[in-house]
Amino acid sequence: MMNAIIVVTSGGSNWVAPQEEPGKMLGMPIENRAFDVTNLLEDPVDRPELKNVDGTDPAAQEFTMSQPVAKEFLKDRVAEVKAWLKKTLINGESRILHIGIGCRGGFQRSVTLAELLTKQLREDQAINCPVVLHHLTMAIPLAIREIIAKQ
Repeated sequence: MMNAIIVVTSGGSNWVAPQEEPGKMLGMPIENRAFDVTNLLEDPVDRPELKNVDGTDPAAQEFTMSQPVAKEFLKDRVAEVKAWLKKTLINGESRILHIGIGCRGGFQRSVTLAELLTKQLREDQAINCPVVLHHLTMAIPLAIREIIAKQ
């Protein structure tokens, strides 16, 4: 059985209720780490040229990552994952680490950070376990804008 799985999700605080209680998946305890970057990073949606692009778009990623605090955020999360993995593997436990990254709408800043964190974790030789990525709310703000634009 796999000793560790890392799950990275992005989501908007407008749409997702925080999960306070630890859960289980297939008998494996889930440790949740939630980070709200709403007030940490400038919002790309405030820029007209970035208003309708999601966090997978290179322009949105460049804007977000041009803020020094974004680079520090990713560096800190990678270090946390490595420390968690070391503890988990030493104890011989099977666990899931869930890193939830949120912002207001859940389609730019949190998506960018989740995408880039997942990429770094997957490329890091010291992190030898699966990393799952899922964007919980990325499509919602754009779908609402499309509906409003058609009215």
